[in-house]
Order: sequence, then C-alpha cells, then structure tokens
Amino acid sequence: MKTYRFRDGDTLVLSADDGPSETATFNTGDFRDIRNAGADEVAKVIDRLTWVTATANDQGALEVVSRTRGARARLEIDLAASTVAGALGLTTAQAEAQGSGLSAAHLVGRNAAPFALPKRASMTLVVDGTSGDISFQTGITAGSATAAEVAAVIDAVHPQVARTTRDQYIGLTSPTIGFGSSLEVKPGGANRGEVDAAAILGFVGSVALSRPYDATPARIVCGGPYTSLRVVNLTGGPIELHLSSGPTLLPARGTLLLPTGEIASDPLQRLVAQGQVRLMPDRQD
Repeated sequence: MKTYRFRDGDTLVLSADDGPSETATFNTGDFRDIRNAGADEVAKVIDRLTWVTATANDQGALEVVSRTRGARARLEIDLAASTVAGALGLTTAQAEAQGSGLSAAHLVGRNAAPFALPKRASMTLVVDGTSGDISFQTGITAGSATAAEVAAVIDAVHPQVARTTRDQYIGLTSPTIGFGSSLEVKPGGANRGEVDAAAILGFVGSVALSRPYDATPARIVCGGPYTSLRVVNLTGGPIELHLSSGPTLLPARGTLLLPTGEIASDPLQRLVAQGQVRLMPDRQD
C-alpha cells in the first residue's frame, strides 16, 4: 500500500464533467498518521465528495475516478489550488482524464444564472421516455434564480439528472448510458397562463433534445397489392414477348407495362431465368 506525506489541512481541489470545483480537506483526525497516510485512508476522505470517488487500486496506489462513465466523463485536478499535488505525485500531464465508451444523453442550457424565472414558470423534461412537469412555484429566488436552486427543483422531479456547470449553466444528464438514453426539454404550459422556463434556461433548438444512440429494427413495408408489372429488356437487342394478348416486340433496353396475370407466363419466366428481362412492380396508388 502506497503512503502519502500530508500536513493537517492540506487540500485536493478537483472537478468532474466541467462541473464546479469540489475540495477534499485532509485533517489529522482522518489518519492513523497524516505524515504517512495510506492510499485507502486518503480514498475515504475523497469519497465524501459528490461527483468523484476514490480507491486504492491493485498496485496499492490512490486512484481518483469520476462517478459518471462514458466518453463524456471528465476529471480535472486544480494543481495550483491543491496543496497535496506534490505529495500525490501529480504533474500537469496527470491532472486531467477523459472517460471512454458509450455515453449518456446530455444537454447544457444556453443561458447562465441568475435566471429571470417568475414563480409561474414551468417546463416539461422527458428523461429516457419518462415525462415530468417541472414547476418553479417554490424553491427559487423569483426573478433571479441561482443555478443551484434550479437544479434542485429539477432533481426533485427527476433525481440526479440536473447539476450546475462551473460557469453556472444548467446541465442535464440521463442516468442511462447507451441505447435508450435520451433527454428532451419541452416548453412550459402557456395555455395555463405559465411562463416558458425552457426558454429562460436556454433549452431551445438543438439543445432541447439529446438522443446519442438510435437503434432501429429491420423493417418491411407492406404497401398493398400491385395492379401491374413492368418488364425491362436487359439486353442490347429487341426481344419478342409471347403474351396472352399476342406477340409483342420489346425494344433494346425498353420497358413495357403488362397485367400482373402475365407473370405466370412460361415464356416470360424463361426470359427472366436467362437474365434477359427483369420484372419491376408498378404499385397501386
């Protein structure tokens, strides 16, 4: 198990997914010996933070991890503000990390706090197909709502979906990773005399919908019966067709509309099998 030499009150300042910074403070009481702090003891302190977790890895070293996963997951350590950076052996090259793999649907509003939300503002948020009405009747400073207030109101309806960014925008993240992950913000109910909160927060246009992965089934459309078939001459010379109505000359590369009953004609089927003609349906309108 690796050990780290700390002093009472040392700090580690970091952020995840472009969110606001969080600070882990290391006090003497957190360790058997703060001058010889074990990786597992350090991890327990960091685990108190909201957006990151930590553990002692298989090599016994401290490993700090974002709680989110996938290609959007990002972890940054503020080396200048972290007094334990040197003790942990962190350099500029090790201060940032990016996740990989499938991601969750993610949206960030275009407007930053404070938000001019009146108490009659509302919007609808659809998370992974589940819709919830968000009403800002309570829980905000009317006319000057903070990002934290707005995120708390949204999370009361859709838990752990909303958070503030470091620049005080509202970020929304689906709890589902990969297929099925989706977010959609719909305008509030103007028909009830309410104000559209989605527009005030900046969830409009391209930032009102996120569906990063689309999986579609195999699909066959049954469009109804055909009234006729078209025979196409695939050769460079004319072909004589022997139809029930009599012989017909089909020019080189030409086409001819014929009733569907002619498809059973043996001479026509022989020409199809020889690759001299092709049948193409004309669909009934």
